[in-house]
Amino acid sequence: GIDTSQMAAPRALAPAPNGSGFAFLTYDRATEATQLYWYDVQTAAARAVLTLNNKEGDLEALQVAPDGQQAVFVLHTGSRREGRSEELRLVDLDSGEQQVLLSGPLGPLQPVWSPDGKQIASGGEDGQVRLWPLAVVDEHRANTEATDSLWAVAVSPDGKQYATAGADRTIRLYSVETGKLEKSLTGHNGAI
Repeated sequence: GIDTSQMAAPRALAPAPNGSGFAFLTYDRATEATQLYWYDVQTAAARAVLTLNNKEGDLEALQVAPDGQQAVFVLHTGSRREGRSEELRLVDLDSGEQQVLLSGPLGPLQPVWSPDGKQIASGGEDGQVRLWPLAVVDEHRANTEATDSLWAVAVSPDGKQYATAGADRTIRLYSVETGKLEKSLTGHNGAI
């Protein structure tokens, strides 16, 4: 079992769409570290996948792949005053091996998986939405139509479109296949 005596309450609960389990984050007071755990439904057991020292940054926006094999998350480091940076990271839930997809100031927020698990969409404060085809991790398409920060990205259930929304008060619908803007929904009175 897991010693929970020094753990804060779990946060960022992220279920696998296939029902195989869920990932969650917790803070260990004894080690002052954030831990990512995977709970396997079949074995009814949880295990630590990775541990990040509090000085390394703060994990957020945890999402599990449709097949339950990987997760994506955002690691925030620094502060606005000192200089802030984010990393979009992919982690193998079995081995704990990590891969940085994107790094930089005001980087990606709110990553989401496509239903087939072959792509990740991320939107960030830089006003760009990126599609990450996971067959070739270092290639992606960036759409730059947004004029301000993006706060939400969603992929349609059939995996054919994704939508973005944010501070510029516009919802945009894109084709996953071509990456082209298909429709803009404007006229909102405030940020979305």
